[in-house]
Amino acid sequence: MAPESPSTFLQPEFLKKLERLRLVAKRLSWSGARGEHPSPRKGFSLEFSGYREYHRGDDFRYVDWNAYRRLERLFLKLFTAEEEMNIYLLLDVSRSMGEGTPAKIEYAKSVAAALGYIGLKNLDRVGGAIFSSDLILPLPLGRGRKQILTLFDLLGKLSCEGETNLQNSIKSFSYLFPRPGLVVLLSDLFDPRGCLAGLEELLKKKYQVLVIHIL
Repeated sequence: MAPESPSTFLQPEFLKKLERLRLVAKRLSWSGARGEHPSPRKGFSLEFSGYREYHRGDDFRYVDWNAYRRLERLFLKLFTAEEEMNIYLLLDVSRSMGEGTPAKIEYAKSVAAALGYIGLKNLDRVGGAIFSSDLILPLPLGRGRKQILTLFDLLGKLSCEGETNLQNSIKSFSYLFPRPGLVVLLSDLFDPRGCLAGLEELLKKKYQVLVIHIL
């Protein structure tokens, strides 16, 4: 199978479709205990999400005094913090992914390009790796237009060979990318036993996992 030009992923029709997409998972976490306190961590934006009644020992800095004047009761403001995600695209390029007409890898590349593009447009960090019997080529986390072009260039040059060993590949991935985030696994899952063992390992290490089964 001849390598595909990365310009395929830069066609206006393709990019227009991507602009309408949203990631299927966005990590929303409460800031502080039960959401009372703004988070001091970088990479967060805070959004007001509601109130709860004041309890003894709560921090007075988060009391809504306007609500107190109206209702003569103490309420605390609550916030959610939306954190920048690390999005990892883990793409199977084993021999079986080259089967079919069009080949399964073509669907996988389009999905990877779409998710990577939308993640980068949302100002998240995108990286990942391609694999077969083990990791072949890691893509370090990055942001911005340069990372989009790097991702598209990588996808355009893929070829399929080797056997599938998901357990080995995922183990190597978690070693190279220790910071938790959303792992998107794109594979035909021809190694189901290794897949389950690998995914369990990711979940233990606090990654979020999305599996896209390419048929």
